[in-house]
Amino acid sequence: MRADKQQGIIFFLMHPFLYPLLRARLLPAFLLSIFILFNLFFWTFLPQVAFLALFQKTGSAWVNGTFLVLGEGAAVVALLFESFLVVCAKRCICRI
Repeated sequence: MRADKQQGIIFFLMHPFLYPLLRARLLPAFLLSIFILFNLFFWTFLPQVAFLALFQKTGSAWVNGTFLVLGEGAAVVALLFESFLVVCAKRCICRI
C-alpha cells in the first residue's frame, strides 16, 4: 500500500466526525449498485450474449457478456453516484 493511501486511512481513523459521512454514503451506494446490476443482468445479459455468440464460435460469449455487463454497470453506477449522492455529501461537509 502506498504511503498516501495509508495516511488517508489513518486520517480517517483519527477523525471520528467523518464516520457518519461514510455510513450515510455507503448504504445508498451499495443499494444503487445492487439495483443497477440486477436490472442490467435481467434485461441486457442474454441479448448481449446472443449477439456476441454470432461472432465468437468458441463459447466465450458467456464470459465476455458477463464482463460487458459488469463494465456497463460500473459506468452507470459511477455516473449516478456522482450525480445524486456526492452532491449531498458535499453539502454535509460544508456544514461541518
